[in-house]
Amino acid sequence: MKEDINHVYLYIMNENNFAKIREYAKDLLEVNPRYFYHIIKALALKEERNQRIDNMYDYGYTFNYYEHILIEFKRLVKKLNLDSSLSVAYLGTYMMLRGYFSKNKRNTYQDSKRILLDGLSSYNLFSGIGVCQDYSSLLKDLLNTCGYNACNLCCSLNSRFLNHMVTYIYDEKEDYIYDPTNILIFNLVDYDLALNNNYRLKIYPFYSYLFNLRKDDILALNKYLFKNHFKKARENKIEFIKVYKTILSNEELLAQFYQNISSYVISLDGLISDIRELKKIH
Repeated sequence: MKEDINHVYLYIMNENNFAKIREYAKDLLEVNPRYFYHIIKALALKEERNQRIDNMYDYGYTFNYYEHILIEFKRLVKKLNLDSSLSVAYLGTYMMLRGYFSKNKRNTYQDSKRILLDGLSSYNLFSGIGVCQDYSSLLKDLLNTCGYNACNLCCSLNSRFLNHMVTYIYDEKEDYIYDPTNILIFNLVDYDLALNNNYRLKIYPFYSYLFNLRKDDILALNKYLFKNHFKKARENKIEFIKVYKTILSNEELLAQFYQNISSYVISLDGLISDIRELKKIH
């Protein structure tokens, strides 16, 4: 029995029958004891991810408002006739960075004094602040709602350890490593390396399981890890210009979108503030 390390993590992270995991691990260790480290690490990741899922559902009543916002975005995409994953990603990025998801229609990059909320990082944007984790998490949810496959990927940008997060997007035509923070598309060289001119991403797909808690996210991450070849993504400036022109000629639709979600954003910002205060107390 010979296993690729990727498949070890895939199997353990996705198998819920612990007896099967135990037999699987036993067979692996008989082949080579070096798998022990990866088995233990995968089990630890699985336990932490499961705890995050449990914690996330403690906030259950917030998801209803959040779902309304995602559905309004899907309606906007349909009105603008955007029909590709990349065009939807560009629209979502523009709207996040221009504050269309915040209570004060502003967005400031702020990495200090943050209280991380399990499974709710994208909710930080409702208060008008955000970092790469927030942008990637909301973009992933926007894409999933619009019918596209996406997940978060933890990575290191230009050799700084685990300092960044990007979004992996795939459809029937192409795969993208898309960075909404810097509006960049990276070419995958291998499952743990992506490049864009002077930028280098070291990707940590196994740690990414901690930030992909919903079923659709996990399926996209599994797809990523199962890949055995990588196509070169196009830095599609024509697509970007097309989306930007569409936005400029339909600003009233974006204004209507903001009006439609404003009550949900304000409510969610209040709810998340309360949750943050509770976490401070505990």
